Amino acid sequence: AETGLYTYFSPAFEKITGIDPELVKADPKILYDMILEEDAPSFRRIRGEAVSNETAATIEYRLRRPDGAVRWIAGRIFPSYGEDG
Repeated sequence: AETGLYTYFSPAFEKITGIDPELVKADPKILYDMILEEDAPSFRRIRGEAVSNETAATIEYRLRRPDGAVRWIAGRIFPSYGEDG
């Protein structure tokens, strides 16, 4: 079952976002809440398509760091599934 959990982050994630990746692994909503409102629909669509199609996808979006700075993010999503699908 798709859980929406993240299992890997680039070593640069914390430097770019200002957030400890372990916090996002524990609660993905932290990341979703940082994405700029105007980029959130495409983020959800691309992520959802990658999960539904079980394919990797490239995703670009902007997020607001805790210090208020906005950063462009370009990343890859690789859906993975446990033994139960």
